[in-house]
Amino acid sequence: MSVDNLERRPVYPPESWGWQTMERFFLDTARLAGYLELRCPAGKEAPADVREIFAAQSGPAKYSLLLPCRKIGAAVLGTSSLTAAAELMALAGDFLGGMGAAGAKLNISGSPEALAALRVRLDRLDLAYDTETGEGLSFSLETGSETLGRGGSLDGGFWIELEPAAVLRFLREQGVELPQPDAPVLYLTPAGDEWEPDALAIAEDLRTDGFSVLADWSGAGPAEGLSRAEAAGARFYAVVDAASVSEGKLAVRSLEDGRTSRVELGDGLTRFFYDQELSELSGVLEGFPFQDGAEE
Repeated sequence: MSVDNLERRPVYPPESWGWQTMERFFLDTARLAGYLELRCPAGKEAPADVREIFAAQSGPAKYSLLLPCRKIGAAVLGTSSLTAAAELMALAGDFLGGMGAAGAKLNISGSPEALAALRVRLDRLDLAYDTETGEGLSFSLETGSETLGRGGSLDGGFWIELEPAAVLRFLREQGVELPQPDAPVLYLTPAGDEWEPDALAIAEDLRTDGFSVLADWSGAGPAEGLSRAEAAGARFYAVVDAASVSEGKLAVRSLEDGRTSRVELGDGLTRFFYDQELSELSGVLEGFPFQDGAEE
């Protein structure tokens, strides 16, 4: 399947998480180099008036570009310095290296003068590259089997653009495992339609305090809800029913050890999950070589 086909089909979970991870990391990498973010509508190219957008900036205008489900890239406008082009190449290298992609090579085509000037800059960076003489300045990131991205000079600056689908495919070929989204802390099932408003209120209270809650509105019963909670990897499971609402307590079951705790709704539920996080953190830090006091 071609990269074009991959870009035009829907991207479903869990594959979409890889796209999100890659896009966030690219924008973070660009931000470290002072690039401002420019978002375009899906299916649209960078606007022609991009120079006006950054006209108020002093010095060259840098922007990173996110085209949803299509491409990611960056550009520097208002400069003819080849150091700006080298910075873009380094940015792409930092991004790929940070994602765990090894083995991509930078191919650069340009005039002898431009190539000589770029070598002075690129030889100081940890980038593998090849050069060939050509008109103008262009470069590409190649893996041997496909192209991960392209770039070059434009009127008053330089640009680079990466192919997300090709990058993700390259990562998979190399066996790179991208981070997975955190599982919900609590999977919540209302025992019936009449208890859905109460379940929603409980879920929103916890979400406001920063806890992830996956609430099931499918009408699944408690037994089916438990199976779904386990499949979702949730840490805890609870059913909102007449007893929990009338008593003001929720039976929260740990899916790690099977124990059930009856927890007061409201602040009591928030404290319960805070205590669980602190307990987990203490377990992680147990045995860590802390020192008692500073050295003299």
